[in-house]
Amino acid sequence: MVGFNTIALLRACGLSQPAMTPASIVAASVAMVVALVVRFMSSSSRVNLRPRMTFLCVGLYHTSMGDDRLIVPAESSVLCESCGYTLDGLPTSGLCPECGSPIAQSTTGDGRGLPSWEDVSVERGVIWRFLSTTAAVLITPKRFYRSLATRADNRAALNFARIHWGLSAILFAGALSIHVYWYERLLLGPILPGGPWLIWAAGAPVTYAFLWFTNRLAARLSAWEAGYRGMRLPLNVVLRSLYYHAAHYQPVSLVAFLTVLGNWLLVRFGVISEASAQRYLIVLCSEVLLGAGYLFKTYWTGMKGVMYANR
Repeated sequence: MVGFNTIALLRACGLSQPAMTPASIVAASVAMVVALVVRFMSSSSRVNLRPRMTFLCVGLYHTSMGDDRLIVPAESSVLCESCGYTLDGLPTSGLCPECGSPIAQSTTGDGRGLPSWEDVSVERGVIWRFLSTTAAVLITPKRFYRSLATRADNRAALNFARIHWGLSAILFAGALSIHVYWYERLLLGPILPGGPWLIWAAGAPVTYAFLWFTNRLAARLSAWEAGYRGMRLPLNVVLRSLYYHAAHYQPVSLVAFLTVLGNWLLVRFGVISEASAQRYLIVLCSEVLLGAGYLFKTYWTGMKGVMYANR
C-alpha cells in the first residue's frame, strides 16, 4: 500500500508550506496520480493474473498477447458468465469445462432482466422507478450489473443517463462558478458581472455536453480494446452500462458542490478567514482525485458485470 502526503511532496519539490500556491497544489496532485499509475503498471506487470480490467492508460485487460489477431466470440455464442469460456454445443445441465460453474447460470438461470426504470409492468410511478434504479446502481453496483439485461433497447437507459447528466452538470457548473467567484474575490475583488450566476448558467450546458462526449468516447475505446483483446463487448452493451453508470456522477458532483459552497459561506459570514484557502484547496484537490478513482472503480465494476453476458 502506497501513502502520499501533499505537504511532504511539495516540500520534497523544494516548496515550503507557506509558499504553496494553487498551481503548486494542483501540480502535486497530478504528480500523485502519475506516481500511482506508474506504481500500478510496474506491480501488475510482475504478476501473472487471469484477464481482468485495469486502468485505461494500461489497457482494459492486461494479458500477454501474441502477434496474431484474436477471434472475438460471435454474438450468438454462449459464454460462461464466470470465466468467458465458449459453451456452444454443451447441455445446459452440465458444468463449464474451464471453471466448473453450472452452465445454467449463464443461460436460463443467469438472473438477468430489466431494471426497475425500464420495467413498466411494475405498478409504481416513474419517480419511484428512477429512484429505485439509482439506489441499486449506487449501493449495489456489482449486483446491478450482474443482473442487468444487456441486449435490450437503450432508449430508456439513455433517458436515465440524461437525467443524471443534467443534474450532475448543474452541480459541477455551480461548484465551478462559486469557486471562480471566490478566487476572483480573493485575488482581485469582485469583478465578475452578475456574480457567479453567469458562469453557472453558461457552464451547465457545456458540462452536460462534456459528460455526453466523454461517455461516448469511453464506450468506443472500451469496445475497441475489448475486441482487440478478443473479448466480446459490443458498443451497445458498453453504452448501456455507461448510461446506468451516469448515476455515479451524482455523489461526486454533490460533494464538490457542497465543499465549494460551504467554503464560500463560511468565508462570507466570517466563520473562517481567507487564510484558510490553502486547506480548502487541498481538500478540493483530494476530492478530485478520490472522485476520479471512484468513477473508474464503478466503471470497472460495470464492465466486469456485463463482459460475459449472453442476453
